[in-house]
Amino acid sequence: MTGWPDRPGPVAVPIDRWGHMPLPAAAMTAAEIGAVIAAHRTGNPPRHTARRRVTRPREDAEQAATVLPEPVSPELDSGYYRSGVDARRRAHTALADAPDMVDDVEDRIEALLQSTLDLLGDETTLR
Repeated sequence: MTGWPDRPGPVAVPIDRWGHMPLPAAAMTAAEIGAVIAAHRTGNPPRHTARRRVTRPREDAEQAATVLPEPVSPELDSGYYRSGVDARRRAHTALADAPDMVDDVEDRIEALLQSTLDLLGDETTLR
């Protein structure tokens, strides 16, 4: 992970009920993050309501027949796709050992759980 670029910026940002983030991006405080996590853990996450549509009467019927311009295909340089493929190849190489690391972490968790159950005795069972 030392080869990855350091990108400063907030790790967690608030997202409003429409899925928008504040501009400029402002980091959530530890208390705000804790409140969101606590709400989800208790089964009471904040409810997101549907966006209300504001309907306005049209002033004349000609506005309904608006003609949109024909879409124009962007011109991409010859290296556009090559750079994307190269980026994916680098990511694949950099993350090649990720499944092994996840398996190792799961094995450690399982061992800790088993030793915890052993400490508690026979009255607790693994569900």
